[in-house]
Amino acid sequence: MSSRTVLFAAFVAVLAALGIATTTVAFRPAAASMNAPANVGVVNLSTIVDRMKERQEWDVRLKSLESAITEEGRARRAKLEATAKEIEPISEGTERESRIDQFRMQEIKDTEWLNIKKLEIDRERSLKWQSLYRSIREGTKKLSEREGLDLVIVDDSKTELRVQRNEKVPMEAQALEQIASLRVLFGSKAIDVTEKLLVQIDNDRSLAAPANSSAIPTNLPAAAPR
Repeated sequence: MSSRTVLFAAFVAVLAALGIATTTVAFRPAAASMNAPANVGVVNLSTIVDRMKERQEWDVRLKSLESAITEEGRARRAKLEATAKEIEPISEGTERESRIDQFRMQEIKDTEWLNIKKLEIDRERSLKWQSLYRSIREGTKKLSEREGLDLVIVDDSKTELRVQRNEKVPMEAQALEQIASLRVLFGSKAIDVTEKLLVQIDNDRSLAAPANSSAIPTNLPAAAPR
């Protein structure tokens, strides 16, 4: 057995030990009667996401929502602090105990309100990524049909391995896991359709704007009444 074969076998064994699946693909010479090679395009997904108009719209909406919740939270906290100061000079007795009970009840309500708002923000962030993914997928389909592409894949060939000291995960395991997750080792600039896809997605967004103008509002009410 050659040294290369031994090295490859050891590499696969390490991946298997880490629970990382590996796939072996057998290639056969193309027969004369088979169709022409597939037309492939690659895209830089992070560039797409960062520059999408829809991403910018979502970020504005989320920032407005978070600002409204922060402002509301400050108002609630200020009201509680004011109530606490009002209670301080009250002498021990029925009135003081009643006011303290009211204070504690309001504090519980405010905590519940904050937890609900945190869930609301998390839900909106999730909806954002779901919406962006749908737009990218639909835009890719339209671009592929127009350009005659049979396959569009994410180009991760420029991804650098990053490892750091971690008591739970050895650095070697981190490197191997990242290597196993990569799918593209090289993508030619000639087949890069990132800019074309961005144009496709943003054009689709502009065409749909009149019908979906209220789908992602950028102006939210200051805060819900307390």
